[in-house]
Amino acid sequence: MGHLNELQDKYAAQGFTVLAVTDEERGKVDAYVEANKATHPIVIESSNSMQAFGGGGFPSSYLIAPDGTIAWSGHPASVPEDLLEELLTKATLFKDLPKALASIGKSIGKSKLNDALKALAKQKASGKLDRDGIAWAEKLQTWLDWNRNSVAKRAEKAEDKSDFYSAWKAYTSAARDWKGGDFGKEAAAKAKALLGDKEKKVEIDAGKRLAKITRRLGDGSPKKAIKALGPMVSKKYVNTKAGQQAADLIKGFERELQRIKGG
Repeated sequence: MGHLNELQDKYAAQGFTVLAVTDEERGKVDAYVEANKATHPIVIESSNSMQAFGGGGFPSSYLIAPDGTIAWSGHPASVPEDLLEELLTKATLFKDLPKALASIGKSIGKSKLNDALKALAKQKASGKLDRDGIAWAEKLQTWLDWNRNSVAKRAEKAEDKSDFYSAWKAYTSAARDWKGGDFGKEAAAKAKALLGDKEKKVEIDAGKRLAKITRRLGDGSPKKAIKALGPMVSKKYVNTKAGQQAADLIKGFERELQRIKGG
């Protein structure tokens, strides 16, 4: 509960909400909330959302992406903040902006963040915003600054860990979203530099290929999944991070296949 409170407090301004769901009776829930000082909403359900989400144990957590898909599932204590921040940079916010700032909200929604930043600076300098407009302008500025810093830190952190695919993906995303500005140009240059290094390019190519394969796995059989992942453990990719991830996935599918055969 404490970790979820921390995530709620840390990322609420970026559009993140922790929603806890339980089927316990109200008295037990109230006592638990009081004891753990919950700062996020808790829903008492009469249905079985755990079954609907395919959960296998209590407690289970699900990270829902802005498009409504499940981006991650696991124990509440191990919610991956890097992935959370990546998803939040794509969240659509600020739907109820005042008229003077509405076009900026639309630019953010279209991921034209440098355009939004320039338009915001112009509005702030105009002196025409009322008190409500000034408050909203500060919220917009805070979010844009957070987005830029979050992407930069995530890319640098991935590069430090030799996770060159994740770094390239973050830089490429920043170059696209911040196109036309200094940050976008810097990100594009860093993405290009990564591809210019032969060893790093192999890592990036492997990551891109694994991402493409995993998107197609869907609800297919373990046997089909193992076959699809096969190229990732070939000589070309076997020593890459994506190759190692693919090998782990294959082991998991092999265990599932044995379980099915044994059952």
